Amino acid sequence: MNGDDHLETCKKNIDCADVVISGISIIKKGDVVSVNKPKELDQKDFYEGNPGWQGSNTFVKSKLLEEVGGYDENLLCCHDRDIAIRILNKKPNISFTNKVTVNFHLGTNRESLTTSEYGKWTGLLQFFSKHREDMNKVMIKKFKSRSKNLFNMNLKLFDLLNIKNEYPGFKNKPTIDGNIIKKGLYKSYLNFRIKIGQWRAKNHFTKIFGRKYEISRDKMEIDLTYKCNLRCKGCNRSCEQAPDDIELPIDYIEKFVNRSIKREIEWKKIRLLGGEPTMHSKIQEILYLLADYKEFYPRSRLEIVTNGQGRRVIRNLLKVPPFFHIEENKKQSDDVYFYPFNLAPIDLTQLKNIDFRNGCSNLEECGISLTPLGYYPCAISGGIDRIAGWNIGRKKIPKEDDEMTDILEKACPYCGRFIQRIFVPRNIDLGYNPAKKSKSWRRLYKRWRKEHQNISKKLKS
Repeated sequence: MNGDDHLETCKKNIDCADVVISGISIIKKGDVVSVNKPKELDQKDFYEGNPGWQGSNTFVKSKLLEEVGGYDENLLCCHDRDIAIRILNKKPNISFTNKVTVNFHLGTNRESLTTSEYGKWTGLLQFFSKHREDMNKVMIKKFKSRSKNLFNMNLKLFDLLNIKNEYPGFKNKPTIDGNIIKKGLYKSYLNFRIKIGQWRAKNHFTKIFGRKYEISRDKMEIDLTYKCNLRCKGCNRSCEQAPDDIELPIDYIEKFVNRSIKREIEWKKIRLLGGEPTMHSKIQEILYLLADYKEFYPRSRLEIVTNGQGRRVIRNLLKVPPFFHIEENKKQSDDVYFYPFNLAPIDLTQLKNIDFRNGCSNLEECGISLTPLGYYPCAISGGIDRIAGWNIGRKKIPKEDDEMTDILEKACPYCGRFIQRIFVPRNIDLGYNPAKKSKSWRRLYKRWRKEHQNISKKLKS
C-alpha cells in the first residue's frame, strides 16, 4: 500500500458508488513497471488488456459482487479482467479516486498456478474461450498480439480452440433404469452375451471364424503414470494392489508426437489416463507437446480422464488448456465399479481351450496404448506387464501389420476384462467381487512386492 491514506481516500469516494477504483503502481524486482490511474473504464478495454483494475485497488459492493457470481474459479488467471467485464455489464456507478494509493509488488519467487509459461498460456486461452463471442476482430487481434508480445505465446494455440469439427468422443455409455424385473431381464441378456462371447473365443471357433476383435488403429490411450491419490478396489492398473510412482518419461511423448506426424498418423482420439494423469510431474509440458500434434491434425480429439478428487488433482485440472476435454470418471476411494480384474481366466475351469488372441471389446473401443513400458494393444495389458515383468511392450508405434497377438496371448490370460468380453453398464451388478484375486494374481503380486523390496534395500544401502 502507498501510505496510510488508501482506505481513507477510497472511503471519501464511496457515497452513491457501486464501485470505487483507486490508482495502482506495479512494482517488479524493486522497479516500477507501470502506473495506472483510471479515470474511465469500458468493457472493451478488458478484452484487450487490463487498464488498471485489480482486487488490490478496487472496492465493490457485496450485493453487486453477489449478482455477478464473484470470481470465476475455473480460470487459471485473468480473474480481475473477467470480473470487471461482468461488473461493467451491470452498468454500475463507478467512483475514481484519481490518486495512486496502492503499490502492487509482482512476485517472482513464490510458486503460483501461472509461474510457468504454460500456466500463463492456459489462463489466457481459458479467458479467450470464455469471452471471444463478445470480442470483435480488433479486440481479438489486440488480445492475441499482447499474448505474443508479453508472454511469447504461440498464436496457433488459439486455432486449437475451434473444436466443432473434432472427431467424436466415446458415446455415452447406457445405464439401465427401471424396475427390478427390467434390470433382471437385462442382466440375463448380458450374461447370455458374455457366455456367447466366451464360447466365441474358443480355439475351434477362432479357427473357423478368425479372431473376434481387431485393434483400432486410429485411437490412442496414454497411461501417463501409475501414481494415484485413490485406492480403488480391483484397480485394473494395480494402483491399489501394487502402488508405484513410475511415470511416462516426457521424451516418450516427444517421440510419439514426432513419429505420428512423420508417419502421417491421424489419431481420431488421444486420451490421457493413469493412475491419475494429473499427478504426472510434467503434466503441463505433456499437454502442450500434444498441442504440437493437434496443430497438424486439428480434428484429433484430446482428452484427459481424471478422478477429479482431492485438492492437488483439482488444482492441476485448472492447468488443463481448453483444447483438451476433461472427462471425470466420478470415482471415490471406496469405488467398487471395477470388474474382477484380478480374476485370471487361466484360473477358471470354464475357460479352457481359449484363443486369447481374440482379445476383448477394449481393443476396438479404446485402441492402442502407450505406457511407461512401451506400446501395447490396450492399456490394461501394459498395466499387467508392469506387475509380471515380461517387458513385452513395443518400443515404437506398432505398424499396421503388427497385430501384437504375442502380447494378447501373454496378458489376456490374466485379465478379468477378458471374462466379461463386453461393456457392462455401471449400475448393473453381475455379482462380481472386484477385490477378489485368483491364485495366479496372488503369485504375481507376491513376486512384485519381493522384487520391489529388494530394490528398496539396494537403494538404501
